[in-house]
Amino acid sequence: MFKQSRFLSSSRNVISIVGISYLIIGTLLLVIPFSKEFSLTPIFASLLIPAGAIELYINTKYRDQIYSWGVSALNSLNDIFMGLALIIAAGNRLTLLYFTGFWLMIKAIYGLSYALQMKKASMLKHITFVVGIVVLFVAMFLVVNQLFPYDKVRSLIGLTMLLLGTHQLLGFKLDDIKNY
Repeated sequence: MFKQSRFLSSSRNVISIVGISYLIIGTLLLVIPFSKEFSLTPIFASLLIPAGAIELYINTKYRDQIYSWGVSALNSLNDIFMGLALIIAAGNRLTLLYFTGFWLMIKAIYGLSYALQMKKASMLKHITFVVGIVVLFVAMFLVVNQLFPYDKVRSLIGLTMLLLGTHQLLGFKLDDIKNY
């Protein structure tokens, strides 16, 4: 995703805030009691909006040094809009499920397109492809299926957020511009 640059290697650490926020929210969704989950939405929004804004700033300012910067900028906008949706619809469980489902679906499509753009087979390509498929499955499950109890769906969202956060943090270690 990134070409070699001194600024961008330090920016990658800034963008890892997104991965860390995913890990925090995923862990909190699995640990905090069921009745307090709606108090997490402002926390997640407060992590997601600044991280998306920083990522968008880096993507637009250094677009000549970032591989596929437009798609990455759209992904940043997706994070900002999801944060705003979490603030606006903080109390409505059904709306949150749909917003989260579509947000995860866009994340999965972004990850799959990113994996398919890599020319050489690498561990990052395979991990990104598998994570994209799993997240897409969970997203479709959230959008379409209303048959399961909310605590099971909440656990799925928590595990998916942990998976996305781990993938985002591992991606910085495994990413190499020679793969494109």
